[in-house]
Amino acid sequence: MHLKSCVFLAPLFSILLIPFVNAKLSIRGISENELHLYKPDSNGKWKCLGSEKTINFEQINDDYCDCPDGSDEPGTSACKNGKFFCKNDGYISKYIPSNWVDDTKCDCCDGSDESLVKCENTCKEEAKKYKRSLDEHNQLVTDGLRIRDDWIAQSAKLKEETLNKYNSVTSKIAELEKTKQDLQNTVKAIKLSSDSDSRSILANDLEEIKIDLYNLLDERNEYTERLNALENLLDEISLMYETEDFEATIKEAMDSWEDIRSQNVKKKVTSDKIHDDLKSSVTHLARIAKEEVTYFGFLKKIEKDFMEVYWNVKRSLIDFGILSPSIPATSIKNTGGFYLENVQSELSVTEDELEELQKEQVILLEDLQEHHYSWDNLYRFLKGMTTELTVGDYVYKIVFFENVLQNSINLGNFVEQKGNTLRYSNGQSCWNGPDRSTKVVVECGTENEIVSVLEAQKCEYTIKMKSPAACSTSQFQASLLENDYDYSDEL
Repeated sequence: MHLKSCVFLAPLFSILLIPFVNAKLSIRGISENELHLYKPDSNGKWKCLGSEKTINFEQINDDYCDCPDGSDEPGTSACKNGKFFCKNDGYISKYIPSNWVDDTKCDCCDGSDESLVKCENTCKEEAKKYKRSLDEHNQLVTDGLRIRDDWIAQSAKLKEETLNKYNSVTSKIAELEKTKQDLQNTVKAIKLSSDSDSRSILANDLEEIKIDLYNLLDERNEYTERLNALENLLDEISLMYETEDFEATIKEAMDSWEDIRSQNVKKKVTSDKIHDDLKSSVTHLARIAKEEVTYFGFLKKIEKDFMEVYWNVKRSLIDFGILSPSIPATSIKNTGGFYLENVQSELSVTEDELEELQKEQVILLEDLQEHHYSWDNLYRFLKGMTTELTVGDYVYKIVFFENVLQNSINLGNFVEQKGNTLRYSNGQSCWNGPDRSTKVVVECGTENEIVSVLEAQKCEYTIKMKSPAACSTSQFQASLLENDYDYSDEL
């Protein structure tokens, strides 16, 4: 061919090749990022994306499903398992099932999925709705966090009050421990004093020994009850061994044992006290045997009467807070049985007060050490807070960290919290069924509100609710719009 003719025909061939080249550069239903996967080999063949099968490149989008994974028909509805890419300029790109293509229903906001009907481009309107929804969501999180921060501040005050109370109770316990020790030393000093009234002290010792024995019997009975309960649990486990209900029986037995173990047996008397009471009674019994009626016995009677008056006056001063109940051991001199009774009475009152303070100390310490994952700094303010919802004849009531009720029926007592899910179990037993239990799933909201109640299985409830307690900064959502145009003036 003449060179001049070749120069003339070159532009013409270029024009003829443009449609073929564009066809290779744009395949319906494929994103620009995936176009590199749709290239023929040197023989005009193409391998399916999800298998080793090879087809002619021209078979792509020929409205016949050749590849098992449907990758050859992204732009037709021939394959049920294929996917079609919606570019959706101005909105958010997405994939839809390829069998939705050309079904006369507009699924892509840009209408690219439909060639048989004309679809309006609604991407701008969809972007406005999305932006509005996104702003509303982020505003809800912002408002919820503001309320949550206020709850955290109030909870911190409650924690500080609890800590101050714990420190105060601990300080009082230390003071009472010292008072108790002083009074115990005084009792011991009275009993060892050679000037004491042996007959009165002996009578007192015998009374103390009687009380000690009663206390020992009480302790023995409590331990016997525990032993019997444990034996019953073991018998029940052995009977259910290798049965379908064995696992449930084990769990029930462990729960029962935890309840038994939590009921501490009070140590009412120590072996040292019994030993001291017996030793004192023997000492004064021997002393009485040697005593004779003398003039000094008459004086002791006068002294005893005087001491009774003295103690009545002192008791009044103590009751009015003028004198301290603490009695140093060094003040013992020429004392009698009446004096001993008063000191022991002081000791008994001190021990009772000490016991109550120690119980309070344990409760306060457990409160301070309680762990609630991401709600640690909210726990004290939320505990006991209630939320209700009426559904027909039922009133559902959630009490944070306590229980869940359906009218008067207990749907579970608080067991644990993980993330924004609270679990309540060991509620009232169902007829011919398990104990009721409830899972409370909490989502971010600006107020406490029960959204739905579902009994997923028999006597197992799932309650969804909203609360500022579940809000966190991680819930803020960034816009997925490529060009995040501000539609606020148009909304």
